[in-house]
Amino acid sequence: MNKNPRKKIIIDDVAKLANVSTATVSRVINGFDGVSIEISDRVNNAIEKLGYLKPVKDRNKSKVVGVVVPHIQNPYSSNLINETQNTLEDLGYKVVIMDFKNNPDKAVECVEYLVDYGVSGVVFIPAHFESERDRDILDFDIPKVFLGRKIDKNNNFVGSENYKGIYNGVNYLFSLGHKDILYVAGDERNLNIPCVEKDCFDGFFNAHSDKNVEFNPENLISGDFDIEVSYNEVLKKLKNRRFTAIFTAGDIMAYGAYKACLSQGLRIPEDISILGFDDLPMSSAFNLTTVGQNAFSIGQNAGFLMDALITGKKEEPQEIILPTNLAIRTSCGICNN
Repeated sequence: MNKNPRKKIIIDDVAKLANVSTATVSRVINGFDGVSIEISDRVNNAIEKLGYLKPVKDRNKSKVVGVVVPHIQNPYSSNLINETQNTLEDLGYKVVIMDFKNNPDKAVECVEYLVDYGVSGVVFIPAHFESERDRDILDFDIPKVFLGRKIDKNNNFVGSENYKGIYNGVNYLFSLGHKDILYVAGDERNLNIPCVEKDCFDGFFNAHSDKNVEFNPENLISGDFDIEVSYNEVLKKLKNRRFTAIFTAGDIMAYGAYKACLSQGLRIPEDISILGFDDLPMSSAFNLTTVGQNAFSIGQNAGFLMDALITGKKEEPQEIILPTNLAIRTSCGICNN
């Protein structure tokens, strides 16, 4: 008489019996913090009752690296992902990419999933805003490389000279005679906490201070790294404009500023100058003058660093800061006011 083979117990079965998410089961199995004793007991009881056996994985031999991103359709993130993936694949790794859609809770779940999957390491691009869940990412005992924004000074990190790039950009505008400059930040709420956003604004503010140019606080707005948000916010400012130039903390927001200025009949750069930050591939089509971050080098260095951490060639923490460059095109001109 043929008997059906016993159904393999998977993590979903444990989660269903314990009435929790698979992410919670993963946290209990891997010994991470943040799970109550009551829930932990429920999960362990379900594991025992079902006879669930967690697969034993040698992370150093899996040759799989996870890449976790806040918004995969963001042009800057896409550039980083492509170069990181290409470098890792050239080194013999498979790459799993997960998008947490700017949801901090989902970001933690993505990393939990990858850890349970048995990846050798994780490249993580945080959302542009700070979250209390950021610290949870640090708890995972696995090689991690952060790009774009540092969560902790002891992270492995690859980034750009943001402060110096913005500082030099402001001085370029000063050299053209612009003294009244509208600054479009990604998120004003981040300007008082240690992060890339603060580094950028510090560079902007200190460039004014060092040249004894007074900065008007009304010349600070948030564009949320979004074309339409930037368009609407800049449009409001143009109604009572005194500024002669606009400096955005991201090229995406410069596109919105461009659209707003053109909608009001302003000529670029004859009537107003626009300076961006990133030097995305699309920016050359706008003839946008911008402070360039080298996404190719950042992604490449991230891939090499991840391999070095996995193979033990380098010890944590490691930090790689790459220079920016000013890509001068035609969106900035001599101030006529």
